[in-house]
Amino acid sequence: MQSTATLEQTLLNHLRQLPPDKQQEVLDFAEFLRQKVFPLPPLPTQPSLQQLASLPLSQRHQALAPSSPIPPQTSKPIQLSPSFQHVKCFKLAPAANQA
Repeated sequence: MQSTATLEQTLLNHLRQLPPDKQQEVLDFAEFLRQKVFPLPPLPTQPSLQQLASLPLSQRHQALAPSSPIPPQTSKPIQLSPSFQHVKCFKLAPAANQA
């Protein structure tokens, strides 16, 4: 078996010969193997920002996803209090360019 330095150099030489999309595949596979050998410990219920930043992007999305489904929107209209019923909404026209 090759020494670590020789193995790393051989791997780096092969990697440099690949196009960028294949280099990304090699990186993805290496990260997959690393996670398989050294799995990340489970996150606490409220991970810190530093813990979130250290996670791979796919795991960040899982950690930030809501644990319960978002309730559906109700279709019932909003009832305004009597003091706000006189308020009207206007669409503002874009400002004219001043010379």
